[in-house]
Amino acid sequence: MAAELSPKSRSVLELLAKGHSYDQLMREDPSLSYFDLAQAASEALSVSQKGGTAKPYTARLAKIKESYPRAYERWTPAEESDLRRMFEAGDSPRCIARALKRQPSALRTRLVKLGLIAPNAGGDTKSE
Repeated sequence: MAAELSPKSRSVLELLAKGHSYDQLMREDPSLSYFDLAQAASEALSVSQKGGTAKPYTARLAKIKESYPRAYERWTPAEESDLRRMFEAGDSPRCIARALKRQPSALRTRLVKLGLIAPNAGGDTKSE
């Protein structure tokens, strides 16, 4: 039997098909996370493969979350504040990642968004 899309995944995919950006999706439904978008894509692939499963993605995500439980979750204002404080205090990327339970790549992305490093800078380089 072919896999079915969950209602949330169907909603996400319908918005994407209409050309909505990631930011527009988040404004449309603030409860969505990056994980929800990835899950929708995984389910769509599963359906398109006529009954294939999304287990490889789910297993990969579970493995990542063993080390980084907050991976792919929305950032809270408190987490952003903690990131800023630790970064400005000179804490190592490894220490910050462990404290915030997030992947180092997510820290770099958020530091860029917060204007603390340049987009092409390393995770421990302050922007000028």
